[in-house]
Amino acid sequence: MTEPFTTDVKIRFADVDDARVVYYPQFLDYCHVAFEDWMEAGFDKPYADIVQREKVGFPAVNLNVDYAAPARYGDTLRVRITCTHLGNKSATVRYEMFRVRDDVLCADARVTVACVDMDTFEGQPIPPHFRAFFSAAQS
Repeated sequence: MTEPFTTDVKIRFADVDDARVVYYPQFLDYCHVAFEDWMEAGFDKPYADIVQREKVGFPAVNLNVDYAAPARYGDTLRVRITCTHLGNKSATVRYEMFRVRDDVLCADARVTVACVDMDTFEGQPIPPHFRAFFSAAQS
């Protein structure tokens, strides 16, 4: 495995609830933001090009999130990505989200994505270049 990919996500005003902490489903949005950053860094093109030009998508089909500590407006989260499972047509990606200011783990998410043909939205085997990409991130 190579060093895990990391990306930083700033917590915006619209991300917090009345308790002044990140509204829990927002963490899943951070996962997808990190996934797009990871793909863009790995393939040197926007994730939109992968979806729209290559016609390959990776929709989430299973979510599991453990919440460990609050994150607040103004915090930055460092999201570390690894691949914990690689199947024929799916992969499970782990997102560990740490507050940058004190390196405290706020959330640990595991998102299983299915590989689909974007024209038909039917499942398909993960193409070789994506398989190599996920495999390099396996923990």
